[in-house]
Amino acid sequence: MKLLPLALAACLLLPALSVQAADRAVSTYTETSPAMNIKVSWERFGLPLPDRFSDAMVAEAVAAFRVAADEEYEGMMQSREPEAIFPLEMHLEGTISDNGRTACILWENYQYIGGAHGNLVLYSRNYRLPEGTPLEFDDVFREPEKALLLVSALSRSKLLQRDLPESMVTPGTEPKKENFQTFRLEKDGITFYFDPYQVASWADGVITVTLSLSELAEAGPNPSFWN
Repeated sequence: MKLLPLALAACLLLPALSVQAADRAVSTYTETSPAMNIKVSWERFGLPLPDRFSDAMVAEAVAAFRVAADEEYEGMMQSREPEAIFPLEMHLEGTISDNGRTACILWENYQYIGGAHGNLVLYSRNYRLPEGTPLEFDDVFREPEKALLLVSALSRSKLLQRDLPESMVTPGTEPKKENFQTFRLEKDGITFYFDPYQVASWADGVITVTLSLSELAEAGPNPSFWN
């Protein structure tokens, strides 16, 4: 099953409705047509740069889905009976968490374009507090290359202990940055997120592994990112 493309660069800003939810404002965007149903909600940091990145990411994700959905729908119109034609679905949600020194927005992008089930992709963006500048994997450790090897080995060990299939866990935890690009900093460690099919089946859902600072000590976690 193919995944519709997502562009993450800034292009246009969507009109958004902001409401207050708990301590964070939430922006929403919806779009409905015969070809597609789009529903997006994302929490706001209240910081200029992170919120600008989030708005641009949403705009690009929606624009890319809209183009692809229109093409898919046109194909259905030409090749299917009316009862087999349906609107394509996109549900995108961004949720913010923080550990006092850093903040993370975790995006969950679910798309349904037919078949037994949809596709789900997760990605995150981390920021330093209070300035709101981006924080990447290499910034978190004094020795990022060692950190990647360590995170790979620890994650693989923990996942195999859960009896997940080795044939999926091994390639999904190779020491490559793309395998560990979705993460957030906790109070005393880091949680990594794995999409369905990266290390387990769709039925197993999103898989997470949390590694403590003590487990990662060999790679020199930067103490300025934790309390």
